[in-house]
Amino acid sequence: MTEKIEERRTCRVSGEPLQELFTLGNIYISDFIKMESTPRLQQVPLKMMLAPQSGLIQLAHTAPFDAMYEEYWYRSGTNKTMTEELKGLAESAQKLMKIKEGDVWIDIGCNDGTLLSFLDKSLIRIGFDPAKNNFKETSEKHSSLIINDYFNYQSFKNSPYGDK
Repeated sequence: MTEKIEERRTCRVSGEPLQELFTLGNIYISDFIKMESTPRLQQVPLKMMLAPQSGLIQLAHTAPFDAMYEEYWYRSGTNKTMTEELKGLAESAQKLMKIKEGDVWIDIGCNDGTLLSFLDKSLIRIGFDPAKNNFKETSEKHSSLIINDYFNYQSFKNSPYGDK
C-alpha cells in the first residue's frame, strides 16, 4: 500500500505557517507483523513542526488512517498497568462529571472495551473503533453500542442514541 502523503505547511488548528523542529526520518507504519517478516506498509516521514503563535506542536504528515487502524491488535485488557490506568480514569472522570443515569459516555478507540467495563451501567456507553479485526464481541459486553468506524458526528447521529 503506497499513498502519496503531502507535507503540511500550515497548522491544522490556527492555519498559521509551521516551522520545523526536528525529523526522525521515514518510519514504517506499525502493521503488527512477525519479527522475520517484511513490512507491508509504506514508510511515513516523522517530522515535528511548531505553530509559533499558538505554540501547537504537530506532525508535518498525516499517515493514512486505514493503514494505521484497520488491523489493530492492541488489547487494553491484557496489560495490568493499562487496565489499572483505565479503571482510575473511569472512576475519576465519573466523580468529576457528576454523572446521572442516561448520560452518554463515548470511548474513541475502545478496542476490547476495558475502559467501558469500569463505567456505571446506568450510562449509555458507546465505543467507536475503526479496526476491522477489533474485539467487538468482547467490547459489546461492556457497552450499550459499538460503532465500527472512526469517531465522527454522522455515525453517532445515525446510531440509536443519536438524539442524545
